[in-house]
Amino acid sequence: MGNPSELVMQFPSSRRITGHFVAAIITIVHVSNIMWLPTPIYERVPQLLLLLGVLFMSSGIYLSFDYELSYFYFGAGFACCMLSLWVFSVRLRNRKARRSEQSSHVEQHSIDNSKPGVETNV
Repeated sequence: MGNPSELVMQFPSSRRITGHFVAAIITIVHVSNIMWLPTPIYERVPQLLLLLGVLFMSSGIYLSFDYELSYFYFGAGFACCMLSLWVFSVRLRNRKARRSEQSSHVEQHSIDNSKPGVETNV
């Protein structure tokens, strides 16, 4: 990957804003490859998103829908809630799949180690 400032220079001056946007995205993607979160924070991301969503939705309702930004608050809150449920369900599915792979690996390993003609209780 090149330097983001070099990428900006490749775009014509009429698309300078787009160049900055592309450079920022490339920088984020490049940094996200090395990003690491501690386990307690990683495990709490769905709960934090859900809390943020509930706070946004409640602030949108509190402001009433006469205020123009209340629609944005409510929509952002709904999006955060849906994202938190999606992240939680994906993690749950992956953990169930990983658990079933490990249990099938353990069963296969115990079957392979059994002696022929000797009955084992598994």
